[in-house]
Amino acid sequence: MLTDMRLADISDLAFLRRLKGLYPEIIRMVLSSATEVNSILKAANEGVINRFLTKPWLADDLRSQLREAFRQRQLEQENQRLRQQVLGL
Repeated sequence: MLTDMRLADISDLAFLRRLKGLYPEIIRMVLSSATEVNSILKAANEGVINRFLTKPWLADDLRSQLREAFRQRQLEQENQRLRQQVLGL
């Protein structure tokens, strides 16, 4: 999930907390500006974001971060599959 820190209808932290509660396995990435440092630090400390990118962003950097997030998710899924295989589930 890639989201901005500034959302219209819900606070950024409330949204991220809810997202983590509903879908704990997804990678949560946030776009932010330098003025949102306190929100970013709070979200990171609570573990509701996996990584953040600063605004303005470079297209190549964003693509690279997204590829890395997908790779991380695939590794987590493979790890889970192997763990279940070892445990005989």
